[in-house]
Amino acid sequence: MNIIALRRAALAACLAAVSLSACSTSKSDGSLSLASGNIDDDIRLGQEEHPKILQQYGGAYDDPKLAAYIDRIGQRLKAVSEYADIPFTFTLLDSEVVNAFALPGGYVYVSRGLLALAEDEAEVAGVIGHEIGHVTSRHGAERQTATMLGGVLGVLGTIGGAVLAGDAGAQLGQQLGQVAIGGGLAQYSQSQEFQADKLGVRYLARAGYDTEAMGDFLQALQTNAELQARLNGQTLGSGGFDHFFSSHPYTPDRVTRARERSDERGASNSERDRGRFLQEIDGLVYGESPAQGYVMGQEFAHPQMRFRFAVPDGFTLRNAPTAVYGKGENRTIIFDMGKLESGTSLTRYSAKDWADMGKLDDVESVRLESGLDAAIGRGKVKLNSGTAEAGFVAIKGRDGTVYRFVLVTGSFGSDDRRALLSTANSFRQLSASEAARLKPLRIQIVEVRPGDSIDSLAARMEIEDLPREQFITINGLDRGHELRAGDKVKLLIRK
Repeated sequence: MNIIALRRAALAACLAAVSLSACSTSKSDGSLSLASGNIDDDIRLGQEEHPKILQQYGGAYDDPKLAAYIDRIGQRLKAVSEYADIPFTFTLLDSEVVNAFALPGGYVYVSRGLLALAEDEAEVAGVIGHEIGHVTSRHGAERQTATMLGGVLGVLGTIGGAVLAGDAGAQLGQQLGQVAIGGGLAQYSQSQEFQADKLGVRYLARAGYDTEAMGDFLQALQTNAELQARLNGQTLGSGGFDHFFSSHPYTPDRVTRARERSDERGASNSERDRGRFLQEIDGLVYGESPAQGYVMGQEFAHPQMRFRFAVPDGFTLRNAPTAVYGKGENRTIIFDMGKLESGTSLTRYSAKDWADMGKLDDVESVRLESGLDAAIGRGKVKLNSGTAEAGFVAIKGRDGTVYRFVLVTGSFGSDDRRALLSTANSFRQLSASEAARLKPLRIQIVEVRPGDSIDSLAARMEIEDLPREQFITINGLDRGHELRAGDKVKLLIRK
């Protein structure tokens, strides 16, 4: 579509939306905007949704010094934006997913997973500048208007997954409760992403950062997505990045455009601040945190809640915010927790308070190998695609806590019962000393010594899967950087 046709289409959309809002010009770059309301409305919306985002992500990362560092970067960029006069809130989330996003009205979120992948302060600033671009362009309000016009539901204007594509971006979409949207609206969102990239480069230049940092980090996202696919035993072709219905543009295209924007601005500023950045993230938790629990092969352990269990061979564990999932062939084990009211038996709890079916078959009390009391039963469950059969185990813990396992399958048989009981029998509570021995992976910053190599440094990392490849990716060595004596690099160490 040529630019004249595009403007005509936008004007037609404005006329169609006249009962909802008035068309306006974006304060950030003068482009036509369909955003309804004004910036004060955005601020009120952000204030309402901010606590929900914190709850969904398990809260902010518990490191006041690092949080203050992220806030300083954000405030520096906000001060050179078109909305320097409104308050912005910059939050470091306790999430391992490499991502960042923004709510309307100045609420910007960066995950600790993103910090672990970045190489310097300028790259983080590029991401934050991109998110500020979403806020200053009022993309949240535009999405609301487009949602009403298109007849689809959004997430209260949330600009989710602003810098990712692929599986991790899909995870973020699920966490934010997004629904599938049509190609036209998705393409509109892609244009927002490119616009935010352009503004991010602008803010980098105004704040004195190297504008090449935006393209550098987008390239890091691409190579990290490829690595994560390998770690999950998958392959990632071009379709993993680019899809007509994707809410994010093809990452290599964004790299190219970001570099073009940088060239247009001359990239005269060279501030990267790698040394200060590495000093700030030294000790940062990498991957799952003690507050979320750890997947360790076939085992899951939670040091703060002090329990662990294992799933049988053939199941792959995944830790989610509200449950742990063990995916097997044509069956899934789900673990979560509940509360047992005083005076309620486990068998009654299983049939009524938990499953809420009243038609569980063969509900019986059992004593597990750990000595804990439990109840086991089976019944039918409703799925989006129809019904399935499931086995249920409820385990009585301390202070009325109930630990719950469900195995969902097409037809629940004896093999499924054995797999469910095996998982339940592996469950045990941990002593304080056992829980204390479960350490998270953390980033440790070390100096490269003469004679060190990629292989020798990677061998010091306390990880099992693809240590060399992970070392290369988190240190940007896949982006033309060379390993030299005296440089500082990241290692992944349990401590």
